Amino acid sequence: MTDNKKVCVYLGQALADYSFGEAHPFGPRRLPAFEKALRERGLARKVAIRTPATATDEQLAWFHTAEYIDRVKHQSQTGRGY
Repeated sequence: MTDNKKVCVYLGQALADYSFGEAHPFGPRRLPAFEKALRERGLARKVAIRTPATATDEQLAWFHTAEYIDRVKHQSQTGRGY
């Protein structure tokens, strides 16, 4: 199905599960609060809501350098952010 909405919002459990910890702004309560506000304000009817998917390296390269992608992967594997 195609729609003419120009803005997409990605909502789903995969995003809800992604967290930097309870005290961080990207904590586990952020997505439910965002979705509730989106719907209460009637904005969900004005956007195309999509299910999140993991980006490929090729897709990440649309916005990031290969060096940056490699660094984030390495930091993620070692459990260290920056």
